[in-house]
Amino acid sequence: MTSETLQGIRATLLLVGAIIGVGMFGIPFVFVKAGILAGLGLLFLLMLLTVLFHLMYGEIVLRTNATHRLPGYVALYLGNGAGKAALLTNSVGMVGTLLAYLLLGGTFLAGLFGLELFWGYALFIFAGALFLLFDIRHEAVVGSVLGTLLVGTILAFLAGVLPSVSRESFILFSAEHALLPYGVLLFALSGNLIIPDLAEIAGGRVLKRAIIAGTIIPGVLYGLFALGVIGASGAGTSEDALSGLVPFLGRDMIALGQIVGLLAVFTSFISTGMVLKGTLTHDLGISKKISWALPIALPVACAAILTAGFIEVIGFVGGVTLGLDMIFTAMVFDRARRAPGNIPDYILGIPRVAVFAVMALMLFGVVYEAIYFFIW
Repeated sequence: MTSETLQGIRATLLLVGAIIGVGMFGIPFVFVKAGILAGLGLLFLLMLLTVLFHLMYGEIVLRTNATHRLPGYVALYLGNGAGKAALLTNSVGMVGTLLAYLLLGGTFLAGLFGLELFWGYALFIFAGALFLLFDIRHEAVVGSVLGTLLVGTILAFLAGVLPSVSRESFILFSAEHALLPYGVLLFALSGNLIIPDLAEIAGGRVLKRAIIAGTIIPGVLYGLFALGVIGASGAGTSEDALSGLVPFLGRDMIALGQIVGLLAVFTSFISTGMVLKGTLTHDLGISKKISWALPIALPVACAAILTAGFIEVIGFVGGVTLGLDMIFTAMVFDRARRAPGNIPDYILGIPRVAVFAVMALMLFGVVYEAIYFFIW
């Protein structure tokens, strides 16, 4: 096996580990509300859109000499004002993401080891703090290993659920809630935060293949996971996907599901926390010690103050903050490919009108999710 192939596999697994997280466990619940046809249709469309945005971001990184996070690229190509706006939405989104990971990760730990919920949260955040001490090279190795374990465990869980699947459990379509999965799916599929780090591991055409494969694999697993969970628990599907399966599966299978959840949540918690730490250090000039502490302290503070459940949190983060991040990504992509800079090893031949069309689509999603969160 060549070094290029190994780089591609490593980068793909890191992206898979970064993408698959708490959002996966919200998908069956919103699919039940929207109907399986609406859910799978949205999953397919948003998976393709996410591949496109990830490739846009990858090309931006390859075209630019300096390494930044998204707010840094926005400031470089669109000006300091736009950069500050992107930094705000990006940071709010990362803190909200870390909050969602803490809420569900602590719940899985508590259930797996029979702990009180407080101690599940405490153990999760303590482990996260330890892993955030490592640099990106260590995190990439850990993410690759956990990504492999994660995919294998999900497949084992699906095999155990399969005998309980019933055709009568599926609701095909609900016009009233057809768009409900939008924010949750966007949250679950997004891996933009880790793209600059992937470019350090595998550049050029290897990066392009890793981005495509690393985005599609989670999308396929999400669809299978939703079908398995809904097929077993039907209308009784719970917000965390697993507790609704208790009447249908034995304790061992529920424990396996909790392991899946813990692996999924923890890998993404580390990836997101690492990116937030880098943003605070490189883009805001905050000391390394404070940049390490804030990704831990901020979600803990939010958990103590807010009462929103994790479905509401990930729907808002996915539909609003990540939607705005994608709009900024498209704007920077449009500017970067017309500016002098490096010639990337892959170039997306997307017409400019198509770039603006997907920006308009994401803006519609931002407005819809904001109205749903604050008004409905």
